[in-house]
Amino acid sequence: MLDSKSIDVSTAVNYTAAIEQAKKEKPDLIICDINEYKLFHLLSKSPKTLGIPILFLTEKAEKSTVRKSMNLTTDNYLLTPIDKQELLDIIAIHFKRSELTKKKYARNKQGLIDFIETASTFNLPFKVTANLKTERFSADDSIYNTGKESDKVFMLVAGKVKSISNSPSGKEVVHVYKKGDFFGFKDILANTKRSESVVSMGNAEVIVIPKADFLSLVYSTKYVSEKLVKILTGGKEKEEKKLLKDVNSSLKKQVANMFVMLRNKFDRSLDLVYSNDEMASMAGISIEFLLQTLTEFRKKKLIEIDGRAIKIVNSKELEKIGK
Repeated sequence: MLDSKSIDVSTAVNYTAAIEQAKKEKPDLIICDINEYKLFHLLSKSPKTLGIPILFLTEKAEKSTVRKSMNLTTDNYLLTPIDKQELLDIIAIHFKRSELTKKKYARNKQGLIDFIETASTFNLPFKVTANLKTERFSADDSIYNTGKESDKVFMLVAGKVKSISNSPSGKEVVHVYKKGDFFGFKDILANTKRSESVVSMGNAEVIVIPKADFLSLVYSTKYVSEKLVKILTGGKEKEEKKLLKDVNSSLKKQVANMFVMLRNKFDRSLDLVYSNDEMASMAGISIEFLLQTLTEFRKKKLIEIDGRAIKIVNSKELEKIGK
């Protein structure tokens, strides 16, 4: 079926043979019949094959049962029957994701441009361009001050800057940012005003990312969002985990505030009937993250979902999440 000149294909008669071939050839993608789902578990146990994307061919009737047992996401499945061109299009998307995940982006202006250009080929909530502005500062110049609006993210490309903030005990805390470091994004994710003041320590040059562009990247697909987090943290695992939690919290705030806004705008007793596209647009996030958050809210009994109708069950808790 796959006779595209740009794709090399190997086949295996069963999952045992597939595992051996995968260890030897390290493919970019595996497609298999859903009846061979043991493949997923066995591949996950080997360092040589861990992380290889898998697409499962399944009939619609099988999908919910298998997802429940394997805890996989919807983009792991291809519903059959499927024609050749549709399959090739889906494979191309997975290759693009794989390229984004594997590529290392330098923490400099060109690396940031390369990332934004690649990310822009995915379905972002809002269009983002790589026309990045540069700002220059002299010694002791203020870049931003505590209490000001959080409207930009910065990447330092030359010189040094320092941030000054207060600890809970009132003690002054100073942190020095160096070339390649990002700053100013934590307040944006928290949707708060500036919690620190940042001052240039000499001649310094920064790249400016507008808040709207930054959030569009953060709230896009998990592949773009997770890659951005890696770039922001420089691959430091502890900081990366913390920032991913902050991103998840920020996503929940976006959706919670959307529901609060709709509740205040319309009669509280009415069910909300909107398409996923409409709700994602109102929340300023991707459909992928919207569905993820709706599922979480439903499990926590904050909302009820019946087809396209959504009923707000616990508005007070939604207000708390949105703060």
